[in-house]
Amino acid sequence: LFAPASFTRQMRFENFLLMKVFLTGVGTSMLAQALMAAFHVKQFEKSRSYRQDNNGWLQVVGGCGLLGVGMAVSGSGPTMLPTQLGSGVSTAASVFLGGLAGGTLYAVLEKALSFRTSCPKRCDKERLVIDDYFTTPENSSNPKVIAALYQRFAVPMGIAMILGALFFDRIAPHSADAISLGLPPHAQGSQASSELMRTIQAILFHPIAAGVVLGINQIPLRVVSDDGQGGSTSIMNIISFLSGGYLSERHFIRSWKQASQILYVYGGTLLGGLYGFNQILSLTGADAATVRQAALGDVTWTPARTFLGGLMMVFGARVAGGCTCGHGISGVSELSLQSFAGAAAIFGGGIAITLLLRL
Repeated sequence: LFAPASFTRQMRFENFLLMKVFLTGVGTSMLAQALMAAFHVKQFEKSRSYRQDNNGWLQVVGGCGLLGVGMAVSGSGPTMLPTQLGSGVSTAASVFLGGLAGGTLYAVLEKALSFRTSCPKRCDKERLVIDDYFTTPENSSNPKVIAALYQRFAVPMGIAMILGALFFDRIAPHSADAISLGLPPHAQGSQASSELMRTIQAILFHPIAAGVVLGINQIPLRVVSDDGQGGSTSIMNIISFLSGGYLSERHFIRSWKQASQILYVYGGTLLGGLYGFNQILSLTGADAATVRQAALGDVTWTPARTFLGGLMMVFGARVAGGCTCGHGISGVSELSLQSFAGAAAIFGGGIAITLLLRL
């Protein structure tokens, strides 16, 4: 997913890398949280933020739609951007600057006009997640009942999501997706000394394996930060830090718990992108310039275009109260109805602008 071309070609339905990672990530996240609900009920409920905050249907759908447009225009996403920075993709710097501009614009509007799209306190009458519709007034605040209801829905849905990813991989194999991006399958050209090692190397670069790791990471992150995964929040952390807390004060880092998100996204993911890119070079025998050029695909990526795309995707994410990882992975896996709508709007916005402007 470090390749900007993977975004545009997903929106054109020419490859399914993004969809495979998304479905597997959501499915595994559901199963991971079902385990939390079984063994750590208090932390499960505490970290389920999309059951607590009502971001507003119009804001979620509109913001996520703009986010999807920005992703298609920039060939990036709030959580995937650090991977591109680590891989040295030529468009990453302008997307990052655009993201800072979009986050700053939101922070200024929020400060000047009290522009806040999410409700800080949940109304007891609001039913924000699927399992809320199956509670009674007597047990709606019982953590064990809520956890059991979550498991009843999340386990079969999670398995179905993973099966969906396997179906996409059946009709559009990973090797074909890699070739469509101009990247040779990673196991080919490897100097691995055994068939087992070549198999392991191929699995490590498979989008379904990446989605599984993404989903499993929900557990340590929710235990440490009391929240799920998210990418645009890290941009706001940076903006708040650069402004000394003047802009987006609530995102100013004052504890290790608050720092865990940015360490995960702009620490771990960036280093992961750097390591993964070097592994691609090692396993394929290709040179860095060739791989980075192939990652751009057949699209003309100008600095103005990628900057504008970065601005739209981060501004949209902040309006919606979550990005592809926030609403798309964490929110959907929490069974948030608004996040289901948001995820559909992200793909809908991306597909629509791609087909409309022939991106």
